Amino acid sequence: MRLGSWNLNARRSGRGDHQAMLELIKSLDLDVLCLQEVGHADFDAFSGLFETAAFSLEVVRSDGHTSGRSGVAVLARRHVRLKPETADLLYGLHQPERGLGVKAVWEGRPLRLLSWHAPNAKQHGRELKEAAYRAVIEHIAGWSVSGIAAMDTNFPEDPTDAAAGQSADLRPAWRFHWDLLGVSRQHELLDLHRELLRRAGVLTTLPEQGPLALTYRAGGKDMRFDRILATADLQAERVDHLYEKGIAAGSDHGIVAATITAPTPSAQSV
Repeated sequence: MRLGSWNLNARRSGRGDHQAMLELIKSLDLDVLCLQEVGHADFDAFSGLFETAAFSLEVVRSDGHTSGRSGVAVLARRHVRLKPETADLLYGLHQPERGLGVKAVWEGRPLRLLSWHAPNAKQHGRELKEAAYRAVIEHIAGWSVSGIAAMDTNFPEDPTDAAAGQSADLRPAWRFHWDLLGVSRQHELLDLHRELLRRAGVLTTLPEQGPLALTYRAGGKDMRFDRILATADLQAERVDHLYEKGIAAGSDHGIVAATITAPTPSAQSV
């Protein structure tokens, strides 16, 4: 499976400047595309390239509130078929439309998919960001079948030695970051890029401060905000962080594209 994750940039979300983005997506030949900061016009433009799709702004909200103008989406084709009727929002978020979970079938195997955009603490506050992280942890910790979570984490820390980086962070109020992305995380999913580097034996040769790859740049600092996590039965053959191409296509984030191998067939059921 080829899976991509991309934040389209809310400042341009919904505009008509889709051609460069569409060309980039076509060139990557993706089976699944998880998007963040998606407007209605964006979804309409991208969904034409895929066979099944789910969009958070089109999910009827059970809490009675109206969704915003920017959400997240999951689109699939070829080897992966979504079950759009299973799509649901993450109601632990102050903006539920920022998280969308949906069940799927991948070559006869059940699969869970999540697209999520973390809040920015400077804009929304630490408490709301923590609540969102906790909601995502609870969601993926409950998966009993193969699953993939594609996310813009809004978390700048990405040290080569994750254990040392986690230990060095003495801010108890911000522990939730590491509960999702650290070595003592409160779920079973693995960071596909980090695992790929670990299996290749190259983590120890990389700069200690990271980041392990570039997907976003702010204030002159390189960061890997955008990550793909997956259950342990799924492995990445390669992970590409296409920052320059993502920027050239009109976003402020690079697109992450991973080639993921299928697990051994089992009796799992969705």
